[in-house]
Amino acid sequence: MTDAEKAAAQAAELAAAEQRAAQSATTAAQQRIAEIMDIGDAFKEFDGPALARAAISNGEPVEVFRKKLLDQISARGVKWQPRIDMTDKETKRFSLMRAIEAMASGDWSAAGLEREASLAVAEKLQKHGIQRSGTDRGFLVPFEVQQRDLLVGTATAGGNAVATNLRPQDFIGLLRSRTLGDRLGVRRLTGLVGNVDITRQTGAATAYWVGENAAPTESQQTVGLLQLRPKGLAAYTEVGRLLRQQMTPDADIFVFDDLAKQMAIAKDVALFAGSGSSNQPTGILSTAGIGSVVGTSIDYAKILEFQTDVAGANALSANCAYVTTPTVAALLAVLQHRHAAVGWQHSRRHRRRLPGCHLHPHSRGHHDLR
Repeated sequence: MTDAEKAAAQAAELAAAEQRAAQSATTAAQQRIAEIMDIGDAFKEFDGPALARAAISNGEPVEVFRKKLLDQISARGVKWQPRIDMTDKETKRFSLMRAIEAMASGDWSAAGLEREASLAVAEKLQKHGIQRSGTDRGFLVPFEVQQRDLLVGTATAGGNAVATNLRPQDFIGLLRSRTLGDRLGVRRLTGLVGNVDITRQTGAATAYWVGENAAPTESQQTVGLLQLRPKGLAAYTEVGRLLRQQMTPDADIFVFDDLAKQMAIAKDVALFAGSGSSNQPTGILSTAGIGSVVGTSIDYAKILEFQTDVAGANALSANCAYVTTPTVAALLAVLQHRHAAVGWQHSRRHRRRLPGCHLHPHSRGHHDLR
């Protein structure tokens, strides 16, 4: 055999070996796909077919797919799913009388739907390790058919068998009044124990124009005290032992959160409208010497009067603000529309707009914007 003949023989042998290897690889791939699909179809309740398609697409070995499927089954738990995915039309067509007659006669030719549904239920039971007892002459009724004549809205007709899902993660909180004290820059004095007196100047000296070699009249400053006395604010709720153990969301967090918010609102209300009696502090509206603008309606002139009264008392500063009710805020919005925003934009430097709140009382003949 010549060298050329030997080379040709070796090339032919190599090509044959490559073809055998390719056929073997194709066969192995087909076997892998078939095995993965069979395993996936056996676990439809756990999305086995979807996992199988993903594994085939990604070229995953059978062992990797089997581990992923077992992990998904372990995460979900082996739960009994009684339904066999009958459509509403099939559920309505299913006849117990037709199935009973077919069972008695042994002829299922006129009860094909009932026979197929019974076999589907039996197959599902078998997959979960549940074996039928008795003879094979009986039939199984799908869960969809058993629910067909039951009413969820009637307790004794099926409603007692329907679970109610509590969703604490979607807890709906209470709508509360907004607190404005901190937003307005209220000064806080912390760490106080005893009573507090703050000195303040209540009067100034008098300046005089005098002639040559004339002495001015003597005058003095006056000093007063602003007395601060502690007031007690409390909220009380009893929580039973079982409620603390069983409530969702957590009973302690729920109660403490509600008490804290209600006390914050009560403190804010007292800041503006505390009566000074019945253990309440004295709020702004109850403080002696606080002015007001009185009338049966509110107009541009009265808005100016609010600011001129404060300015006349030498108290109009850059951080002054309006606080009012939604009703009065609506009246001002209408006034703004009618007068080309003059009502709100006058003296912008000396005020800022704030959302309405339900803290100040409002009556037909009296408007407080302080």
